[in-house]
Amino acid sequence: MADARRNMRDIVILVTSLMLLSGAVVAEPAKINFLTVCCDFEGDSSTGPEITKIDRRIAALSPEVEVLSEYVSRARVWQELEKRQNVCTTRARKTDERQRIGIYSAFPHSIFPPLRLHVDQGSEFSKAFEIDLDQLVAVQGARIGVVNRRDYGGALSRLMDTYPDQFFVVSTVNQGIDVLINMIRAGRIDAFLEGTITLEDYIDRAYEIAAAEEIKSSLAHVAIAGFEANMGYYVCSRSAEGERAIEMLNDALRSRPVQEALLDAHLAWFPEAETGFLKQTFKNIFGETNHQ
Repeated sequence: MADARRNMRDIVILVTSLMLLSGAVVAEPAKINFLTVCCDFEGDSSTGPEITKIDRRIAALSPEVEVLSEYVSRARVWQELEKRQNVCTTRARKTDERQRIGIYSAFPHSIFPPLRLHVDQGSEFSKAFEIDLDQLVAVQGARIGVVNRRDYGGALSRLMDTYPDQFFVVSTVNQGIDVLINMIRAGRIDAFLEGTITLEDYIDRAYEIAAAEEIKSSLAHVAIAGFEANMGYYVCSRSAEGERAIEMLNDALRSRPVQEALLDAHLAWFPEAETGFLKQTFKNIFGETNHQ
């Protein structure tokens, strides 16, 4: 289930990118090189069955646009954007340094919901719309499970340093989620922090269907005050070619059919618990009229 969801996510993003480009082209053909992160090592981006599949989709979906898909490591994406004149990538988070290197789209095309506080359905916190984590820990004395070596941001890191006895740290996501779920059920912690998609992917991989559904139904997912979604943007080379590609992508992102396709893709990608958040976020980004 988890692998299928990840494969679907990557295909959706690539296909949506191609749909955007093909819908925006009105004159001479354009050539866009899309860099797709595949791994954490330097690999040969010119071969492999997945590349062939994507190239076939490109040919079928956007005959007026020649889109060349290259798999590269995460480290190489920004190196390539800086030295080449006609490349783009997807799901790029904004930083000052990255905005110096590339031209960003006017709107995000991927929205990743923030971490949630997962509690037992019978907990006093399960019906809360949003929880102030500082209040929960400092005033109410709640015990929270977290994953070691994850970057939780300055405010939460300071809270963990101030109240170390109230945070239970597990070593890794894959080994730790099981421990955290069992601790919630045993009443040893009050909640744990994790993304809903990471949590549900792990549960689907680790348990038989009936057991997985029982575990998921036993947990409530509560928003945390001050935690914001990660927005992923298209970003292209800071060049005339890159500017042209971004203009086409921006024009397409302004259209209602593309926005609806993006929302549908997100609703299929993320667990049902994030549906309300995603719909509201799309309204905030693209306007009320397009997403009722």
